[in-house]
Amino acid sequence: TNVATVDENGLVTCVGDKITECNIHEDAIGICGEAFLNCQNLESIIIPSNISTIGKDAFKYCHYLTIYCKMSKDQVEDETTWNPSWCTVIWDYNE
Repeated sequence: TNVATVDENGLVTCVGDKITECNIHEDAIGICGEAFLNCQNLESIIIPSNISTIGKDAFKYCHYLTIYCKMSKDQVEDETTWNPSWCTVIWDYNE
């Protein structure tokens, strides 16, 4: 299985490394640390505006990823902790 899931605490994590895109469900409130670690095939992810926390190294080694955040940059903690691979981030994304 290659999907992103929301656990009982409302945190997102990825299962499998073949996922290429992800649209995080509005029920999620955060993204776990290392949630997408080594998901090297991941090319795009849409993060809803209600996400309040993104864990350490959430997108580490996702070198080809573009992150579309529906929130502004000041709504989440320091980007260097959760985006150590310096993926492209589009802030205030509106589909």
